[in-house]
Amino acid sequence: MLRKILPEPLQRKLRPFKKNLFKNLFGYDFQADGLMSTGHNLEFMEDLRFKEAWEYSLSENKNNWGGSVPDIRWRAHIACWAATNALKLNADYVECGVHTGLLSHTICHYLDFNSVASKFWLFDTFEGIPLPSVDEKERKLVENYNSKYYFDCFSQVKESFSIYNNVHLVKGLIPESFRNVDITKVGYLSIDLNNADPEIATLDFFWDKLVKGAIVVLDDYGGTTHYIQKKAIDKFCLDHCIMPVTLPTGQGLLIKNT
Repeated sequence: MLRKILPEPLQRKLRPFKKNLFKNLFGYDFQADGLMSTGHNLEFMEDLRFKEAWEYSLSENKNNWGGSVPDIRWRAHIACWAATNALKLNADYVECGVHTGLLSHTICHYLDFNSVASKFWLFDTFEGIPLPSVDEKERKLVENYNSKYYFDCFSQVKESFSIYNNVHLVKGLIPESFRNVDITKVGYLSIDLNNADPEIATLDFFWDKLVKGAIVVLDDYGGTTHYIQKKAIDKFCLDHCIMPVTLPTGQGLLIKNT
C-alpha cells in the first residue's frame, strides 16, 4: 500500500525503520526484497567473505540508487553459489541485464575474479530497456522500470569494473550484441532483462554453449509482476525437457545436465 502512496525518495528513507518494525513486532529474522523469514539459518549473511563482497558492491552502487541500495543479499548469495559452482567447469561467465552491477560486483569480489581463469561477459544497453522490443502486455512495467531505475550508466560501470582484467562489458541490444563476441563455453549464466522476448533469445543463443553442470540464474522468474516471462521460460524448459525451480527470493534456477 505504501508503495502506491509515498514517493520513492521517502520510501527509501523509511526502509530501515520498516525492517526494524517487522523484526520487533513479528519476530522476523529477515525482511527485505519481498521476503519475510523466521526460523531460518542466516549464517551466510555474516560469512566474512560474502559480507565483504556485498559491502564492496554496496559501496560501488550506493550513488546509483539514490543512497539506498535494495537489500537483495539473499539473491546475491544464490548468485555467488552458482558462480562458485562454475569455477570447476572451465567455462566463461555471462550476465545479461547488468545495470550498475550490483550482483556482478558481488560475484567478482567474492571470487577474487582477477585470479579466475575464465572471462566474465556483462551484456546490457546500460541505459534502460529498449521499448521497441517490449510486448504491449509488458510495456507498462518496463516504462515504470525505465523511469524509476535506469539511466545512462555505461561510463561509470566501465570504470568500476576496470580493476578486473577479465571482465568485459558489451554495450548494445540483446540478442544482437551477442554476435560481437566469441564465447564458446559458459558455466554461469544470469538473466535479468525484465521482459520475455530477449530472455528467451538469450536462452536460445546460449543453451548449446552451456557446459554440463552449468547453472542459469533467472532473476525475475518467480516475481508476480513478471508472469509473462515465467510462462515463456516454462515453454522453453518444456521444449528442452528441463524443469526450472522457483526460489523464495523470486529467482528461478536451471541446471544444464547434458
